[in-house]
Amino acid sequence: MVRVTLSGSAPLPSMKARLTEAARKEVGGVEVADQMGLARGAPPRFEAAAMLLLDQIGKLKDGKITISDTKVNLSGMARELGGREAIASALKNLPEGFSIAANEIKAPPYIFQAYKDPVAATVTLTGYVPDNNVHAAIATSASRKFFGEKIVDSLKASIGAPASFNPAVVAALGALSRLSTGTLVVSDREVKLSGDALYEGAANDIRAGLGKDFPKTWQYKPEITVKPAAGPVDGTVCQQLFSELLGKGKIRFATKRADIDPDSAGILDHLIETALRCPNANIEVAGHTDADGEDSFNQALSEKRAQAVIDYLVKAGLPASRFSAVGYGATQPVAGNDTDDGKAQNRRIEFLVR
Repeated sequence: MVRVTLSGSAPLPSMKARLTEAARKEVGGVEVADQMGLARGAPPRFEAAAMLLLDQIGKLKDGKITISDTKVNLSGMARELGGREAIASALKNLPEGFSIAANEIKAPPYIFQAYKDPVAATVTLTGYVPDNNVHAAIATSASRKFFGEKIVDSLKASIGAPASFNPAVVAALGALSRLSTGTLVVSDREVKLSGDALYEGAANDIRAGLGKDFPKTWQYKPEITVKPAAGPVDGTVCQQLFSELLGKGKIRFATKRADIDPDSAGILDHLIETALRCPNANIEVAGHTDADGEDSFNQALSEKRAQAVIDYLVKAGLPASRFSAVGYGATQPVAGNDTDDGKAQNRRIEFLVR
């Protein structure tokens, strides 16, 4: 808001002065231009109606409010989310005899943003979420998808979110987790995702695949490039890189099944990028379980999970001949099986360069 102009007529000089002063208080620091004239014939309670409407101008980024006899017209853009609704609520208190002829105040775009910074190892979330429950769900989802980054959460709750906001944002965060560096902007029902994928196959998958996760009324605009390939490394360094990745995050599966959790796409892409850097290394994908359940079931499950990971790698373009799936069941624990945390550590996939 650069300037507020008061025009039209006021019935008395004293009222004209009061209206101008009220406008200045409402928009402190903004120029108020008084272009009002004087005229008789104002309806009863005109000053009360004008004062109530002046109280709303601070909620506008730009716009126009008009009183014509007892009819009120409003148009423009609210300054903040929730401003449109706040104005509508205030208008219920118009003095008797006054009515709304038109209210065309628009809400500003409902924006959610996420930025993944590989240098700072952070994912910064800004903008809006509908309520505290959705906020918690999105924060939890982000902490599962981004395995090596700190989540910097600066989200605020506000009304005005489009339908299907939560599932759309969760799907978009999943795509962002697969990028080396990237920016996600959700503005109303439009999703813009830009950044560098870790390899060409991932870029194609992200470009083509994410749109299907959104309702038909949403738009998806990917601008995905491919990160320049890192130089080749020997088997020892390759093993170190695999161990570092799997020390930061885990490949997750459905409970007691070999179906890979979609939240693992980010870490799998990083593992694939590493495997591409050591093209001559043969790699054992080792599956491990906790000690709950029958030994035979755990053994079979660990083998199936290891094979499911290899299937994912092969689908991404890596040669199947480089990988072997081995299941160890619960025979090689890295923690005690007497606590939930210990069991969670034991349920794991390892990459071993052979």
